[in-house]
Amino acid sequence: MEKILRNKSTRDQKEKDENENVQIVFVPVGAWSSDSDRVLATSTKTADVSASLRTSLDKAGYKDVSVSQDRDKGVVTLGGHVAADGDKSQAESIARSIAGAQVVSNEIAVIPPGSGSDAKT
Repeated sequence: MEKILRNKSTRDQKEKDENENVQIVFVPVGAWSSDSDRVLATSTKTADVSASLRTSLDKAGYKDVSVSQDRDKGVVTLGGHVAADGDKSQAESIARSIAGAQVVSNEIAVIPPGSGSDAKT
């Protein structure tokens, strides 16, 4: 009888250990910029990356790009403007490399030099 109880106790402990390792993941509705960018965000706050992202964008010459972050939703948003489509893509690439599993929403406007306010987003 003692052996049966010991085996049941061991099995119960294994189940408890397995259940403690379960992580529930939530996907914010509409939080990604395109279907190919679907990234799972956890229910906990994500890391604050805005300062390091700001530094990296400044070093790359993107001083007119703004950075905002919603840590509860796991979303990093880029705004402001750049001179060319390649600059917009490069700024997004930098953001994705720093943001990790967070969603990056690229709302940067492309304003070629001398074009006035004909912004393209």
